[in-house]
Amino acid sequence: MIRFSQRFCSLHSRPIALTGGLRWKATTSTANASSSTQGDGTVKPFSAVPSPSGSVPIIKHQRLLKGITSMSEFTVEHFKELGPIFKLDFMGQSVVYVADPSAVEKVFRNEGKYPTRDTSEKNINWILKRRNESNFAFQSGEEWRVNRSKLGKQLIPANVYGYCPGFNKVSRRFIRNVYDVQNADGFVEDARDLIRYWSLEVATHFVYGADLDCRNDKEGLAKELQDAVGGLLDCIFDLQTALPLFKVFPTKAYKDFNKNMDKLIEIGQVYADKYSSDIEARAAVSDEKFHGMSLLEQWLIEGKLSIKDAISHSINMLGAGMDTTAHTTAFVLYSLSKHPEVQEKAYKQITSVLGDDEKPDGDSLQKMPYLGHLIKETQRLYPVAPFVPRMLDTDIDLLGYHVPAKTTIVPGLEAMGQDPTLFKDPLKFNPDRWTTDDIHPFILLPFGFGPRACWGRRFAEVEMKVLLYQLIRHFKMESDFPNDKLSSSGLVLKRPTVPIRIKFTPRNQ
Repeated sequence: MIRFSQRFCSLHSRPIALTGGLRWKATTSTANASSSTQGDGTVKPFSAVPSPSGSVPIIKHQRLLKGITSMSEFTVEHFKELGPIFKLDFMGQSVVYVADPSAVEKVFRNEGKYPTRDTSEKNINWILKRRNESNFAFQSGEEWRVNRSKLGKQLIPANVYGYCPGFNKVSRRFIRNVYDVQNADGFVEDARDLIRYWSLEVATHFVYGADLDCRNDKEGLAKELQDAVGGLLDCIFDLQTALPLFKVFPTKAYKDFNKNMDKLIEIGQVYADKYSSDIEARAAVSDEKFHGMSLLEQWLIEGKLSIKDAISHSINMLGAGMDTTAHTTAFVLYSLSKHPEVQEKAYKQITSVLGDDEKPDGDSLQKMPYLGHLIKETQRLYPVAPFVPRMLDTDIDLLGYHVPAKTTIVPGLEAMGQDPTLFKDPLKFNPDRWTTDDIHPFILLPFGFGPRACWGRRFAEVEMKVLLYQLIRHFKMESDFPNDKLSSSGLVLKRPTVPIRIKFTPRNQ
């Protein structure tokens, strides 16, 4: 859930199984092409890495980014033109983009003990220290590992599944909102609004144990919080690709980052103040129940964090609990609304597991693997976090080219997801491919990989599955959008750019 650069941060250090237990055999020509040398055994220098034309002195390729609305689509076009590896040169740095799963795996297998994502990580950590604040998502080295080690127990499956009752309650509120806003023909004119409400409500539930009703939010805090998170994401891109001139004078990106961070903390503190006193009191006497308690309560019971740090982390997690989950869910619901046959297959599976009055929990969700396949297939076609960069401490050879240490290397997730050499009918929405195809585990990395992977992956997956269960159980969904592919854009995150108009027809009619 945040990725400012990649929201939430790291589950655990062991490899994440992304293929649902499927074996993968490296048989494609693309995978075999990731040898670090050319046919004659030589490795080409970094200067020989393919690069688009249009570089000019000083600003280099910076000018190519002017006016673009989707960085992910921008890179897809350059992969088509230049091949599976290319580089962009910016003021003071080079960024290498790679769209080959075996090469991507090689990068992550060499990320070392203290993985670094990119230059924006250090830039933002510098700004936060100037603000006398900390956020382990943007720290590096030993500092990052020490703080990350304090946030581990909450991620065990028993604890994550402990939130299912609250996630079910919020999902049923989504259903209420559908009935409240749909027109006479059953259409919700823009489902994105309801998805945003749901995303913030599940975030406040597991962070504070709160029960918010955002659609009836009289104070307007929900929208302000969403705007602040979106503003921060826009700043990330500028802080990543430009020289760190903000260390000399306050640039626009620097001022905008601080403004949005101030707003995030201001609103987060309102929520923290509202719930933290009761949480502190319960935590002081609690010695039994743990699983399913709010994150803030669990942190205070463990005692590894001070009250100040626990509240600070809770505010960050609140911001983290919205955008990427909301955008992914929006793409999932759109995809389902365009494919009624997929809905019916999901409906058949979930009704074979639970009866009408039963609510999903950890055990039952594990018996509904098709919900996970729906999410994976959506993430393949619409990678909301399309960039999971790494900056290695050592030199590496990729696809026959030498890449020096401290160079930002970015996997091209959208390009790989649409590659016909990796997927049959790559533009077709087909969740079944996740049960029948051999898929390289480093093609789909929506939550990253390794120690710096998404901290809240399990929370995000469970809350999305609970919502999908409730909606598929109660409605047939359809869309009259004229295209199969939903319009999207974004420099850091991919997000829908048009209203998602969905007709919700109750199944019990």
